[in-house]
Amino acid sequence: MIELTWQGKQEAIREIIARDGDMCFICKEPFGKKEKKTLDHWIPLSKGGTWNVSNLRIAHRQCNFWKSDRMPLEDGTIPEKPAKKSSIKKVK
Repeated sequence: MIELTWQGKQEAIREIIARDGDMCFICKEPFGKKEKKTLDHWIPLSKGGTWNVSNLRIAHRQCNFWKSDRMPLEDGTIPEKPAKKSSIKKVK
């Protein structure tokens, strides 16, 4: 796994902002003045994605956490996580 240095991450973020604009790629909302930008792997590393800048997007921390390792759909949207089935049995 490639580990980016802090400077490398800042350079990647500048490059991504120039390409995509300065907003969260997932929710399309701007970042707050003191809000940190996170790097998201659009194609998750666990699904064959890379550290190449073409696969990176900037996102709010919460949006990046929400996206997790979901694969984007062909239209660029992210599928909702299926609801977990409860293991608790209902009493009648």
